[in-house]
Amino acid sequence: MPGEVAWDEDSESNDPGEVAQDQATSSPEALFHLLDKVLLLKHLRDLKAEKTINGKPFYKSYMKWEDLNQTQRNKTISFWVSNLTDGIRYAIKVRVEEDLANDNAEEANRVAITNKHDKARLLHLRVDPTSAALWSEAVREKDRMQLDDRDGQGGTVFPFDSLARLFNDPTNRYYNACIVQNQADESGCYIPEPGMEMVARRCFDINPYASNHPARDGSWVCSTWKELKSKLTVYHADFMRSGNQDEENLVDEWCTFLERHGGVEDVYFYAFTIFTSDDFNILGKALPFDVQMYAGLIDESNLEDRVAKELAKQKDRSEARKRQ
Repeated sequence: MPGEVAWDEDSESNDPGEVAQDQATSSPEALFHLLDKVLLLKHLRDLKAEKTINGKPFYKSYMKWEDLNQTQRNKTISFWVSNLTDGIRYAIKVRVEEDLANDNAEEANRVAITNKHDKARLLHLRVDPTSAALWSEAVREKDRMQLDDRDGQGGTVFPFDSLARLFNDPTNRYYNACIVQNQADESGCYIPEPGMEMVARRCFDINPYASNHPARDGSWVCSTWKELKSKLTVYHADFMRSGNQDEENLVDEWCTFLERHGGVEDVYFYAFTIFTSDDFNILGKALPFDVQMYAGLIDESNLEDRVAKELAKQKDRSEARKRQ
């Protein structure tokens, strides 16, 4: 049968020491509860009838452990304990653990890869008004107490962790900004937004909403944003010095400029579809002062003290330069 596991003699443990050690460390029922249920049920369903003690196969309809009622769960445990030999149980245990290790390795590889869809989603999050306060806090200069408060014991919140939660939240739906959503022409091809024909040819397949992206943490948001910010800052500064800002379609000029530059990832072409000039100018900065005040990020009652301290710092730096 397709997908059926061939349990030949080599798949069983022929080493009495291995089986004895396994059984000594865990009873059959205890071992059952230690194994991944999804993989365990899969291997029980694949087990040939002749490999069971009573010659009957496992229940083919038992697909997911969480969907089984208590009676079905009891039958599964009874099958494992009473209808399998020690050797077969050990062979299944080994295969479940091997499959789990492979699954974990695949997930680790998937997490290790940051693709253009992930980066585009992070760019959307950077200009999302609902995350503005967090971004401002993330890029604002920290005082000594905040820098030393690594474990949050002093009440410091690592804003990149909060941004990661927003990044992972599937209700935050971002869509490709250079094509018309959910529409296609007569040939089934995408329809570019007006004025974005050139960038759409490169970026029509970018999906900043992709719901199957791996969960990210604050460290990933921090490091990935630093990479995006550093390259975008250089590209935009060079673009502004290139003298092509008077053209009618700046998006086309941006694309032409990056193409001449060479070796630029698609996501940096895409950035110009969602970033304004102001967004580029404050890539690595906190929100403007008046916006921070409005958002409650600056405590107006302590403003005079902060200004006085900043003036004192400037005076100290000035005097230090004079002494040099």
